[in-house]
Amino acid sequence: MTPGEISLITSTSQYAYDGRPDRPPGVPEGAKVEWEVELISFQKQPDWERAEPDAKIKHAGVQA
Repeated sequence: MTPGEISLITSTSQYAYDGRPDRPPGVPEGAKVEWEVELISFQKQPDWERAEPDAKIKHAGVQA
């Protein structure tokens, strides 16, 4: 996705709300669920394979 893009995400009940105590009241047990989501922004993750060891430690919040 790119920022501003809207997508429709569909999930079977197994991966949505079945068996969860926080299931919304309007969603019956066993229902297929669809969410419309918009990507507002994102941050690109560092390439840790190429990062210097000091950068990895700093990012992890470890005191050197």
